[in-house]
Amino acid sequence: MKSTIKGAAKGKLVGKTVAIKDNVCVAGVPMMNGSPTTEGNVPNIDATVVTRLLDAGATIAGKAVCEHFCFSGGSHTSASGPVQNPRRMGYSAGGSSSGSAALVTAGEVDMAIGDDQGGSVRIPAAYCGTYGMKPSHGWCRTPASCRSN
Repeated sequence: MKSTIKGAAKGKLVGKTVAIKDNVCVAGVPMMNGSPTTEGNVPNIDATVVTRLLDAGATIAGKAVCEHFCFSGGSHTSASGPVQNPRRMGYSAGGSSSGSAALVTAGEVDMAIGDDQGGSVRIPAAYCGTYGMKPSHGWCRTPASCRSN
């Protein structure tokens, strides 16, 4: 779903466009999470990552298709239909962040937000021939504070 939400006038991301995976809240923009059962859901708040992107000057260009409840390693289960690999039409664009990887690869946006527990960013990035980084699950001040006790 295309939309345009301009970020701050100053910041490191001014002039950069970003697609947001359709399981991440953007206030006022419908969020289906790839499923027809959530059609009509419109968040009234932004996710923290969206707030930080806008504060840094990024422009949100819209939502990126994701797989049905983000449960597929392919790109064929979304309520809106399959996501085609922009480098090879008719082929899979990878897992649940398939829309994010396809939009970046096709040059529609400069970057995209996805999320990754079991390869949902890394697999689509590999299939589409772009870069994908697995988000961290926390931040440690020192290596010792990251160890489980």
